This record gives sequence, structure tokens and C-alpha cells, in this order.
Amino acid sequence: MIPELSIPTLIVAALLLRFGQSFSLVMLWSAQRDYQPAKEWAIGSFLCALGLLSILFSTNLALVSLLANLLLIVGWLVFLIRASCERQAQNRP
Repeated sequence: MIPELSIPTLIVAALLLRFGQSFSLVMLWSAQRDYQPAKEWAIGSFLCALGLLSILFSTNLALVSLLANLLLIVGWLVFLIRASCERQAQNRP
């Protein structure tokens, strides 16, 4: 019988995924400095990982909830909107 996964285990898995994604995007950006959205994606992914990390090590529930949600929202905004704006600006003649 397979035991159910707990919430902290799922958070650790998502955290490792985000840190791995940000590391690979930093490596991509260091190899190709002219592709600016890779840097923005790495920053957004790192902010999401910090948000998940603050959820994992919560001591004050209200403060951690506010900080984690703020980091996750800002991380996703940087990941999705800022990088797509940079990419559109590069495609213009």
C-alpha cells in the first residue's frame, strides 16, 4: 500500500523543482547573455522557491502566509509578465 504524501513533502518537491529550474535558467543566461528573458525567468523562479521555502519553515503563521504569498505572486509576475515583455521588445525591429 502506498502511503499518502504529506503537504510538507509536496512543498519540498516543488521547492527542489523551482530551485533546479532557476539554476538551469541561470546557466542558460550565463551561456547566452543576449537572451534577457532567461534572467527574468530565473529571478521569478527563485522568488517562487523562496516563497515555498518560507511556507516550509513557518513559525508565525500570519507573517509567513503574507510573505510566502507575496513572494509567490511577485515571482510569478516576474516569471510570466516581465519576461514576456522583454521578449516582445526584442522581437520588434
